[in-house]
Amino acid sequence: MDVFICTKFRLCKYLMDRGFIPYAGKPDKFNPQYRVYLFKEIPELTKAVSQYIHTDSWTARKQHHITGGFVNERENS
Repeated sequence: MDVFICTKFRLCKYLMDRGFIPYAGKPDKFNPQYRVYLFKEIPELTKAVSQYIHTDSWTARKQHHITGGFVNERENS
């Protein structure tokens, strides 16, 4: 089984809001004060993560506001 290791709580919450439930959580091996969340990697999860990174995350929305468009939108124009 392929595993997606989610190290960001905001991304984890975003995925959970869309119906993906982590099957486990454990301490981050690089920083034990934080947790990582393990999801079964399926195409729908990969699509949701991509949507978050490129469109829905705060950073993506800020980039869109500053530049007037996403990087891919400007390249295709």
